[in-house]
Amino acid sequence: MQRISQVLTLALLCTALGGCSIYKLSMRQGNVITQKEMNSLHRGMTRSQIKAVLGTPLIQDPFENNRWDYVFYYRPAGGKVIQRTVSVYFQDGKVARYTDEGDIAAASHIHQNEQFLRGQQEERQNRKRKPLPPTQSPSPVVPSGPQT
Repeated sequence: MQRISQVLTLALLCTALGGCSIYKLSMRQGNVITQKEMNSLHRGMTRSQIKAVLGTPLIQDPFENNRWDYVFYYRPAGGKVIQRTVSVYFQDGKVARYTDEGDIAAASHIHQNEQFLRGQQEERQNRKRKPLPPTQSPSPVVPSGPQT
């Protein structure tokens, strides 16, 4: 009897602990900057032009007003962290130079996949919103033959 009790307790414990697995979510933060956007950067651009091309920087150092950092960070569930940092340096309010560090190809690949998935999701939503074609109402039934 005691042996059966131990086996049942062990089975119950294993069942309960089997449901306690840790689920990790993918996490994406920061600015995704494409190669096309990087190709449009050049020396002499103003701060407003940089914001128009790259968006608002993730980090603006209050002590270093002449540097903007655009950071992209992605941690897939249980995978390797991908990070990319684009730093833009200003001199007299215009771009003097910029740097691009990190896993550039992987960050671009993630961005392309997200755009593809977003496009598929929008397509599904648009299909749901499309109005159905109007149906033809049945023509009135006219009795034929003699009426009484």
